[in-house]
Amino acid sequence: MNTAGFLQRIFGGCRQHKQQWFIRRASKKLKLDDTQQNQLTAFIDQFQRDHGDIEQTRNNSRNRVLSLLLQTGSDEKKTDREQLKSVLQDSLLSMQQTVNGMVDNFADFIDNLNPQQRQQLYQYVGHQSHRHCYH
Repeated sequence: MNTAGFLQRIFGGCRQHKQQWFIRRASKKLKLDDTQQNQLTAFIDQFQRDHGDIEQTRNNSRNRVLSLLLQTGSDEKKTDREQLKSVLQDSLLSMQQTVNGMVDNFADFIDNLNPQQRQQLYQYVGHQSHRHCYH
């Protein structure tokens, strides 16, 4: 499973419930020390904020695209392709920057795990992905 799939598996759906469950589960199974626990909690908190930002960006972009399409449908004007491209490129750039931050924060957490903790996390995620058909 790739990082995006892992993050979606952990944080998709009922996010708050899954996140709290994951923090408790990871702390217990991986035997996280206080520093690692704090780093995981900070990562998840940041993930929640970033996820909200991505949703807002996506909604704003969708509304801007729909507005542009409605404007061109009201008369014989041609669709402003450059403006549509600009809206989508701005949205993609914003999302990419947010995703880069998410990956960096998650990698920082992983980097602070010892080899045994990493192996346990890898095995757990692998088990969960097969159990729930997330290939």
